[in-house]
Amino acid sequence: MSDESLDREMGGAAVRLLRRSTWVIALRGVLAIVLGVIALTRPALTMAAFLGILAIYLMVDGIITLATTFYAASRGRTWWPYLLEGLLSFAVGLFGLLRPGPLAMLALVLVAVRSVVVGIVEIGTGISLRRESGGSGWLLGLGGVASVAFGLLLIGRPSVGVFALVWSFGIYAIAFGVLLEGVALKGRSAASRLERRTA
Repeated sequence: MSDESLDREMGGAAVRLLRRSTWVIALRGVLAIVLGVIALTRPALTMAAFLGILAIYLMVDGIITLATTFYAASRGRTWWPYLLEGLLSFAVGLFGLLRPGPLAMLALVLVAVRSVVVGIVEIGTGISLRRESGGSGWLLGLGGVASVAFGLLLIGRPSVGVFALVWSFGIYAIAFGVLLEGVALKGRSAASRLERRTA
């Protein structure tokens, strides 16, 4: 196989990898935006209802992230941060569905811890993305900073009012979702450039 055909084949594999990973990121962004809009437009929902909606989102997000774990492992990439994030998201979501009442405060703390962990993972992923591809991982890192800030806010102010929590989460979820959509668009754009270069 000539060097040129080898370069073309490797470029094609990179394009496929980018295209496959961007739809997962975009889907996570859409879920976050939808949940944020619901939180901002329906602030009168009770805390139990809010925790129910949040629990469903966390479980779906956990399943999607676990799928990313298997995909990363099958490609020989670092997989354990996605496994940790996916299991934690799913566990917190399941807990929120099963015990929305008396343990709401504990669920709140778990959500805060989950946000901090997710934020750290996203910041680390953004840094890795920049190192591995030379591309811009700042959007993912910024989303991670937003997650950490939201988690620390909940830990520092657990007695914050229900409406303030719902609105804070709504703004956070929309901002995080928009940032993920930006990451997905950049990934698609990078895939298109790579595709033209290897054509």
